[in-house]
This record gives sequence, structure tokens and C-alpha cells, in this order.
Amino acid sequence: MITKAVRKRLFIITLVLGFGLLSLGVSSVYGQDPLNDTFAPGDVFAAVESQVKWYRPDATPVRTISTGQPDHNTGMAFDAAGNLYVTNWAYTVTRFNTSGTLLGTFGSGYSSRPEGIVFDFAGNAYVGTVYGRDNDIRKFDAEGNPLAQFDVETERQGSDWIDLAADQCTMFYTSEGRRIMRYDVCTDEQLEDFATLPYRAYELRILPDGGVLVADSRNIFRLDSTGTITMAYTYTCTTYWRNLSLAPGGTSFWGGCTDRYFVGFDITTGEVLTDPIAPGPGRFRGLAVFGEPTAAASGADLAVTQTDSPDPVTVGNNLTYTVTVINNGLWPATGVTLTETLPANVTFVLIPDYCTEEDGIVTCTLGKLASSASTTVTIVVAPRTEGTITNMASVMGNECDPNTANNTTTENTTVLSPERPNPAAAPEASTLLLLGSGLASLASYAGLRLRARRQRDRK
Repeated sequence: MITKAVRKRLFIITLVLGFGLLSLGVSSVYGQDPLNDTFAPGDVFAAVESQVKWYRPDATPVRTISTGQPDHNTGMAFDAAGNLYVTNWAYTVTRFNTSGTLLGTFGSGYSSRPEGIVFDFAGNAYVGTVYGRDNDIRKFDAEGNPLAQFDVETERQGSDWIDLAADQCTMFYTSEGRRIMRYDVCTDEQLEDFATLPYRAYELRILPDGGVLVADSRNIFRLDSTGTITMAYTYTCTTYWRNLSLAPGGTSFWGGCTDRYFVGFDITTGEVLTDPIAPGPGRFRGLAVFGEPTAAASGADLAVTQTDSPDPVTVGNNLTYTVTVINNGLWPATGVTLTETLPANVTFVLIPDYCTEEDGIVTCTLGKLASSASTTVTIVVAPRTEGTITNMASVMGNECDPNTANNTTTENTTVLSPERPNPAAAPEASTLLLLGSGLASLASYAGLRLRARRQRDRK
């Protein structure tokens, strides 16, 4: 039987090895770390009063960093460069670099207390606010300049905790009531609620399957894409579940019990993977993980490859392109479209039913690709002239793609004239010499037989 201690070790190994880290042997004393006190994937950050306690993935303490603000910290998030942003109830957001050095404050004009914070794919920050004059969601550019302000519907406590969907438009948020609400930050309009929960909702995360993970006071719930509760993560919390953050890889997460501790869960089975870690004393009100896969910033990493056969090919014969599209990202890709720019001087022969061809451009509607899923498209043409021809394939989807370098590929093919033999199929000189010698011997033997027969006939 796998004991709790064994499960804890497996959880830590998954976090560490999954990102090429080696955390064994780190010191348990703050500020004495062989990794030189640099943020690393899987590191956990707990907001306690005006401080942030920094831990390695195995909960080994690194050190404490301070915002220097007079009130307590709450929400936290990382930008694409790895800088840490911390909201504080002193109407400020502070920023740290990847070494934990305080860089100063971020943004301005907070007439309500900042709480939740999330970054979109372009690097803009959204900040939810509570206990103030407007309780709006504010949008800032990467330098902290105000871009927009959204007057969202609220329940008890403003635009408390927020998370942005992969479409870069749909903002999911809670207001310390029972509802998970949504707002379109692209069209500036309120949307239909995502779900109604049993208790009081706090921090939430959008999952790759379109569902949501939410801290709902008495439990942490997992909801499917329709807003239906599918799992409750249970562990004794003597106050209430307020915070959560996904671990790198998206197969586990940390849950925060307010003012007490945080603990690791398996997201699929609900197993408790760690002993509780208490970052106190003081008000523990925020949790973050470096390398957390967020819906808005992670995107779907589409990639395309192709092969040709045969190569070389003779003019007039069929040439087959086999094109493979794969989603390397954690999030599903929707609206996936493959575009093939066929070479000039080829005759179109065959494509699948879900593709169309016009003026040498083949467009294939592939629809949705789940994480790690792939699909293959076969296209057949016939070259009309000799030389080198090039086929180009590209893929795109609705979601932002963190790696566009693998979205396009080209394939060159050599086309031979029908009068010119394929050099790959031509026999070697030694073979020709042997064949010629054999034919000569056969002709000589046939001549001797013929002369012998004529001599017999004369007799």
C-alpha cells in the first residue's frame, strides 16, 4: 500500500524532475540555497501579512521577501519574464524580479483594494479589487499604465478573484458570494454566470478542459465545462479554503487554508499529496506557484510537419504530401486550420473531404485538438515540369500560440523528366559491365550452336 509519505515523495519528484530541477540537499535555512535564490519552476509563494514566504517545490524554505506595505498581501501572479506581482490591501501592487528583489510598485489609481491579478498573453495585467468605491477590474500594460476599467457586476466583495480564459476575452471572477461570474473584457459586457456554488467562492483557476477549480470556503471544487461540480477535494480546514494555484504540468495543485497552511492535491484523484505547510504566524491570504500553467498565458502550442513521397518523382506521376498537425500545449486548440500552398506547375489530384482547393491553396478545417493530440492530412498532386518544387504548410488556431516557430514547414521535391532516368534507380557501372559480359557470352554460345546445326544438316 502506498503510504502518505510515499505519495508526498512522488508529488515532489513529479514537480522537480518534470522541469529538470534537482532540489535534493537544499538547506532548510532561509537565504542559504545552492540554487542562488532564483525563482525556479514549482517554487511556492505564500503571502503572509506584508511578507511573501518563498519555498522550493518540496516545501524547503528559501527566504522571506517583503513588499514593505502597511497592510497584508493577497493575490500574486508572474509575468512572462518571471517577475512576481503581489497585491496589497494598502491600495498597491508591488513587483519583484526573479531573485526576489523588490522593484517597486506597479500601476496606479486603485480606489479599491487590489486582490486577484492575472496576465494575458500580450503581457497586460488585470487586477480585481474589493472594499472600495467602484470594485472594478482594471487593465494595465506591461509598464503599469492604465488601459481600461471594467464596471463588472458584483455580489458581496467586488471583483475579488479573477482568471482570464484562453480566448483573451472571457474573465471568470468571484465576489465572495455563491456565483462564478463572467465578463467579456473585449466587448466590455457582462456575460452569463458560469456556475452557482454551495457556499462562498474565492480564488479560481480555469482548467484545460474548460472547467474550473475553485476554493469555495468549506471545500475546493472541480467543475466541468458546463459548470457542474464533478469533484470535491476534502481536507480538514479549521478556517476556510481561500486560495489555490496549479503546479507546473497541471496534474496537481496547492490549496490554501486561510491563516493556517497550504497542502498539495492530485487534481484527478483528489489525493492529498503533502503534509500541511504552515507559513505563519499571521494572516496567510495568498498563494502562487512559479511556472503555473494559466489559461490566458499558456495557450495552445500548435506544430506542423510534413513528408513527401516519392522523392525524386517523375513528371506526370503522383506525389503524396503527408502533413501532421499536433498540439504540444497543455490547453486544447480550437478552430484549427491547416493551409497548404501547393507548388506551381502541379496538377491537383486528391484531398480529404474536409479540405478545399482554390488556385493552388488547400485549406483544411481540423476543428479542435486536445493537448498532445495530432491529426494527419494526405494531399496528392502530379508535377507537370521537371526541377525542384516546394510545398508550404502552415497551421493556426483561435488561441494564442507561445511558439510560432513550429507553425510553418516547407518540403522540397526533385522532379525528373520522363526521358531522363531516375538516378536513384540507375544500375551501377559494375552491374552494366557484368550484364554486357553475360549477353556477349550468351550470343557466342548461340552462334556456336547454330554453326554446329548447319554442319549436321550438310551431312
